[in-house]
Amino acid sequence: MTKKATIIIMLCAAILLMTPQVFAQSGTFDFDPAFGGGPFPNTVFQTISGVRLDVRATGGADETYRIDASGAGGTTDGVVQGLLSSTPGSMLLFFSASVNITTIRVVDGTSTDYTFTPNTGTPVVASVDNAGATVNLNFIGITSITVSGMYTPYIDNVVMDASLSVGLASFSAHEQGAAVKLNWVSESETDNAGYILERRTQSTEWQTVASYITHAELSGRGNSSQKTEYVFVDEDTKCGGTYEYRLSDVDTEGNVTELDVISITLDPVPAETLLKPAYPNPFNPSTKIQYELAEDVSVTLKVVDIRGRNVQTIVNGEHKSAGSYSVHWNGMNDTGQHAASGVYFLMMQAGQVLKSQKVMLVR
Repeated sequence: MTKKATIIIMLCAAILLMTPQVFAQSGTFDFDPAFGGGPFPNTVFQTISGVRLDVRATGGADETYRIDASGAGGTTDGVVQGLLSSTPGSMLLFFSASVNITTIRVVDGTSTDYTFTPNTGTPVVASVDNAGATVNLNFIGITSITVSGMYTPYIDNVVMDASLSVGLASFSAHEQGAAVKLNWVSESETDNAGYILERRTQSTEWQTVASYITHAELSGRGNSSQKTEYVFVDEDTKCGGTYEYRLSDVDTEGNVTELDVISITLDPVPAETLLKPAYPNPFNPSTKIQYELAEDVSVTLKVVDIRGRNVQTIVNGEHKSAGSYSVHWNGMNDTGQHAASGVYFLMMQAGQVLKSQKVMLVR
């Protein structure tokens, strides 16, 4: 082999090592009692499909872990048992490669809330109220999970499965007037066709409000290892209402996987139409402008100088539902140029109501 060929092979190997790999194999870490005494103090381990899982103590030397050959919680196989000197406690599950984890069986007879926190993605809080409860997870491309609660649980049957198509990092809802702005972020996507958003209230069952079929902004990225942000605004809501939203993904084979459920309660209808004090004021480079509408009206919000000349139109005759709103003025004029330092006035007309406020831009 020539020296040049050797260099090429070494470069290829380096590229392979730098490329993140999510193991596609499936398997269950069932913790055979024969395994234990890993390279770290107070560690037990298991290897499945080429992936090694070490369960490590996260506290001091007074915490120990062992494989309970007798089977805690009435089980007959080995489980990882945490022996702690104090509570609350936690344990760290460390994987030798990036893996997808779907479930963990928590062998504990106490009624305790446990938080499963992956190294990337959204933590899952699960209430364990009986021995052998299975916690459903949706962790994709992770290398570790920290399990914490009032008492460190006994765990077993950590299931590795590559069938999950989306690694969800976050899913959140924010009030936008009388509407709800939904944001979610995927850490990675595998064969993802798109998303489905469902909504329910105390008086209604789950109903689809948007999907990748009807709304292009919900289309998935197919296969991607990059973080992707999604936004959808649900305008079919009312002030004072409480809404639950369920986010699911659909893979290219048509399989639907529920990702997360969140809830939001909107503020009640404002008692009167107001232009609230801008903040900060004086400001540089931008100030936040909040206003409240007691009814559905057309709104115009402008910035004018001390001579009454228009500087920038922020809201231009838009019909708004009753509710609370927030916008910003970035100190620019309508032509995209920086406005000079000085005193300006915010002028709002909401239906028949006129409101004004003085602000100061300091360069």
